Amino acid sequence: MASHSTEDRSQQIFNRQLLLFASKLSESPSPDISIHLQQGLSKRERLKALLESKLDFHGEDSSYASHNLHSFAAKFPPQLPRVFIRGLTSPGDIVLDPMMGSGTTLVEALLEGRQGIGIDFDLLALRLGQAKTRTVNLNNIQDITNKVLQKAHHYLSGGDKIDRSLSDFFDEKTKTFINYWFLSRTQRELMALALAIQGVAHEPTRRFFELTLSSIIVTKSGGVSMARDLAHSRPHLDKAKIPKNALEQFLFRLQKNLKSVGRLEASGGVASIIAGDARLMPITNGVIDLIVTSPPTPMQ
Repeated sequence: MASHSTEDRSQQIFNRQLLLFASKLSESPSPDISIHLQQGLSKRERLKALLESKLDFHGEDSSYASHNLHSFAAKFPPQLPRVFIRGLTSPGDIVLDPMMGSGTTLVEALLEGRQGIGIDFDLLALRLGQAKTRTVNLNNIQDITNKVLQKAHHYLSGGDKIDRSLSDFFDEKTKTFINYWFLSRTQRELMALALAIQGVAHEPTRRFFELTLSSIIVTKSGGVSMARDLAHSRPHLDKAKIPKNALEQFLFRLQKNLKSVGRLEASGGVASIIAGDARLMPITNGVIDLIVTSPPTPMQ
């Protein structure tokens, strides 16, 4: 009887340890607490505890760091990969997302001081993953921003270059689409920005500016377009909508995006973005410590 009582008592203590481990990780502890809670538990035990814990993050802020840089369909909450990264890895470990999408897992890996590897073949995913995980050189960013806006205003005041570009860049089908969703004024503002951004010599900065330009179009509210409900599969035209000035929105969003990536500087993590297929990964066996991914859902 005493033996059974001791075993039951040990099991109760162990179960409480598992429960404490899972619950504390979901409460966003410091890395020191995470390491302390991992002691005495195998990785399999930790994984089991995490899978059985409450993984509902509804209502929590998911826009911190660079997570809100650009809209992306079907993103999972960043708290989800964070819990598993903290619970199953240590600082310096390598975390892989073979279908990285918007790069949520990679951002969390960086914030936790891990190394992240992301693989995808979607162009937006690759652009977004690079922008969200690489800090921007802020030394001359203000000068570059001013030059881009000045050049855009110059193009708008002239008119000829913008009109030629709008005519030459797109085929008739695309022009019809653009004319349906964008006012003529907005088309000219966006083209002026696009032309000005092309002149940015530093590629990472240019890519960041291009992504910011895209982000003022692809938003839940429809951004500077005449669309509503872009968060859903079938946006509709709102003829009563008065879009905001694209240049003003670009500057506002750029300043916001620059603040978003600033937190990554002190994290100490490193990310690698790979254009490729999850079925043919150029990664040596045994080098990955954890895989966290959200496979895409086929659309009918």
